[in-house]
Amino acid sequence: MPKAVFTQCACVLFESAPEFARVKEALARFNVVGEKTEGEEEGGWALSGPSVLVSMEPEAKGVLVVDVVPRVWPDSLGDGEQGSNLRIAVAMGHFGPHTAPQCLARATQHSWTWEEGAAAAERHGAFVRIRSSYVVGPNAKNTGGPEGVELVPAGYDPVVELLCVTEVASALGELAGALAYFNPTGEVLRAPSALKAALAECNAQGVPPLDLWANVRLYDLGGTDWTLMDTVGMSQLDSGDHEACFAGGRYAFEAVDGFLRDTTYSELVAKTPIRPGDAIDGPPEGGSASSPWQGVGVFPSIGAPRRNVQRWLPLDGRTSPERIAKRQ
Repeated sequence: MPKAVFTQCACVLFESAPEFARVKEALARFNVVGEKTEGEEEGGWALSGPSVLVSMEPEAKGVLVVDVVPRVWPDSLGDGEQGSNLRIAVAMGHFGPHTAPQCLARATQHSWTWEEGAAAAERHGAFVRIRSSYVVGPNAKNTGGPEGVELVPAGYDPVVELLCVTEVASALGELAGALAYFNPTGEVLRAPSALKAALAECNAQGVPPLDLWANVRLYDLGGTDWTLMDTVGMSQLDSGDHEACFAGGRYAFEAVDGFLRDTTYSELVAKTPIRPGDAIDGPPEGGSASSPWQGVGVFPSIGAPRRNVQRWLPLDGRTSPERIAKRQ
């Protein structure tokens, strides 16, 4: 699915809306190229509040629109409100690419690396939104594409783009009252201090911080002894999510988590999809050194949001339950 007017989005949740002047001060280290202080534009708060424009150059040929939204995150995303301003804003990418309703609720449920994440999100009363775009701002060139608009330029790199967004989020996380970093497409919550530390570590290693952009979730498959782990959010990087199904208690969750991270990273770098039937070494069963896992194909996901995922099963001789098998 192609991206829209806004190609990436991340947010910082606040107890209450920070003063616009404080937001500007936090962004002083970046290349600020404009601002809009008059409040909500025509069409309502979902499209824009008071905002600062930050150039992504030289890393990327676009801008970041940073705006203050003095209300809680709209987790329904206007679901069921056909034609509403909120639904229109979601379709335009104002809340991120491919963001799904109830993304914040799922982020709090699966905030495994930050136990206080749910409580922090519950306390928020406002958020600052960081969106990337190539068709807004003083230097936008709307050429090509539908209706004369080129939504992404030649040579567009979503990794570089999302790094720019996340760096700005880290700076905003230093403001008083900041509660959490929230990536809505990847359904990720992090403490502002953890965000800053993770960015610094990944920058030092020269690797993208995938765990800040895409969550790994854990589910019990009710009525069976099988477990599901999946990634969500890789569509931000024009890549695919992965889903591992396995007999519970047979494989260490940490090992399956690492397997999914390694596989998504390898596919992102290689830009070559896993072929159905491919088998690679994966999380070991019991005391074994490693076990073969097979990519059985791309199927509709078991976990929400509904999307296509590459499914992995261990080649351990067990028959998967009907809930998994019927989706193949």
